[in-house]
Amino acid sequence: MPVVVGMLTWGSMLAMVRAEVVVDTDFGQGDFSKLGWKADGPWDITTYPSDKNNPGPVARFPARKPDGTLTKTFAELKNPGKLALSMDVGWGWGASDHAESAAFMLLDAQGDGYIFQTCRAKANWAVQWATVTNNRPPHDKKWAAAAIDGTQASIRDGGGMERLTLTRDIDGNWTLACKNWNKGAGATVQFTDTTTTHFTKLVLVGSQNQDEPAFNKIVLDAIQGSDYVHHRVTVIAPAYGATIQGDTTITLAAPGFTKTTVKCWKQGKDAGSDSTIGAVTLDEQGRGMVVFPADQYPHGPLTVRLRGDNGTLQDNCYLQLYNQGGVSWNEGMPKDSPPAAEGMKLVFADDFAGPLSISDTDPKATYYDHKPPNGAQDFSSIPFTSFHHPHNPFAQVDTYLRIRASAQSHSAGLISSLKRDGHGVTAQAPCYFECRFLAPNAIGTWPAFWLLTPDQPGDKSADELDIIEAYGGEGPHAPNAKDGYMITPHAWNQSPDIHALAEAAYRQMHNPVSMNKFQIPATWYETFHTYGCKITPTDTTYYCDNIAVGHHPTLPLSRTRPFYFMINLATGGGWPVNLSRYNGQVDMYVDYVRVYTGTPAAP
Repeated sequence: MPVVVGMLTWGSMLAMVRAEVVVDTDFGQGDFSKLGWKADGPWDITTYPSDKNNPGPVARFPARKPDGTLTKTFAELKNPGKLALSMDVGWGWGASDHAESAAFMLLDAQGDGYIFQTCRAKANWAVQWATVTNNRPPHDKKWAAAAIDGTQASIRDGGGMERLTLTRDIDGNWTLACKNWNKGAGATVQFTDTTTTHFTKLVLVGSQNQDEPAFNKIVLDAIQGSDYVHHRVTVIAPAYGATIQGDTTITLAAPGFTKTTVKCWKQGKDAGSDSTIGAVTLDEQGRGMVVFPADQYPHGPLTVRLRGDNGTLQDNCYLQLYNQGGVSWNEGMPKDSPPAAEGMKLVFADDFAGPLSISDTDPKATYYDHKPPNGAQDFSSIPFTSFHHPHNPFAQVDTYLRIRASAQSHSAGLISSLKRDGHGVTAQAPCYFECRFLAPNAIGTWPAFWLLTPDQPGDKSADELDIIEAYGGEGPHAPNAKDGYMITPHAWNQSPDIHALAEAAYRQMHNPVSMNKFQIPATWYETFHTYGCKITPTDTTYYCDNIAVGHHPTLPLSRTRPFYFMINLATGGGWPVNLSRYNGQVDMYVDYVRVYTGTPAAP
């Protein structure tokens, strides 16, 4: 269904706007400097000897030379309504099936964007693409869905050059094509990705080779877009992660949507209830605003959800805020023990009301800020960073522990109750662990509360119980979080029989656990929940808000060894990571953590 703006649709408006030429280069018209290109490495302009299909002067990356780039910078294209790039590509010499590659990148000012690569081969990998971060293409790229014949005779052998075309529409639908592929039958590679939406650099990539990739006749034209991505809800103000109080105006942009609804979970009986703040009327530029009466909502961390709709198209934006006013609701550690810990003794509790006690070196600190025993086992793609590091990811906000994952400072956070000297808080069956927190739903976020048995001298066997392992992100190439999270038991470095028991226990969890299925109305990123695990010599049971959501027989090692706990906001877990929508940072807020045991573990 088209979006109507006045008497026009977005599609018809774009059709009425003519594309502007952004880059128009013929390397036969001058040197790199004159043509506005910056050469890093041994790039040159040369003419190959050939009596057939000779393209004349071309930009060449010579054989057997170190890597280099040839870059053209242009005025920033913001969410272009249309982008079209064409270029002639060839090889100076070598056999037509040498599997040599030619590549180029489209990047933003930070060096994020895309790389496109073609190879002289007949295979799925003859055409590849990938997202680029900080000017660094990944080693692994996505291949064409079917084999493409990209073989091509060299310029010296009369093969001339072939024209590649690359297009992108306003919704991030990309098409890379060449009429010469498949022996002249042509082929296309299509994908959808909006990881990067602004562009300001075209980069030809030179790598060590034998056949000398060559480029010429490069034309880029585009229809300039707006500051905001089409069919995406973007919050203009307040800032993501901002502190607010009282009536707060939320200003947003949602171009391409006909309706935008703003909601937030609200205090009330039992689990509270969902609340609609308002439906936003959008102007011709897709902008609108709504007043959020923060004093009527819970004090502390909140997630305001903004949803755009247009027929079958939908988009969710999760605005994390900290409400300094509002209503105190279920905050802090309860006076009573949880039902699952009945008859047990409280051996540890932290409601983060006092100064944080986290360190990577101090044995007197309450928590170690890496995965024991020494941090070499850290696993987050944005690395876990120490409390005393300049990019410390931890902060005390009122009576909450805030753990921040930041792509800007390249830091994320984990706390462990076991320190690097092997001492710390542990509990042995029968025991119960619980933690109350709110976590972020962004592409690649990986919040968790989990248990692990400590290493033993000369024995690397261990049990791991992931009480909650959540994966953030929605849309293509993301887990589509919805109301689910993972509960995963592991038996590391143990016999095949024990591994089989752990696999059977995993199957009993019916992952991902659906919170709604257990009558838990809000998700792990919409409001706070308490996640727990009770371990007895016979049974291991997992809880959310005191509701049993998973159960399996206790694994053999779990019956005899103590556990310590970890709480983390990591990134990755096998999924792409992209926090750019939220200005590169997201937060996890921990309210409290408690540990009970029937037989206290030895110190």
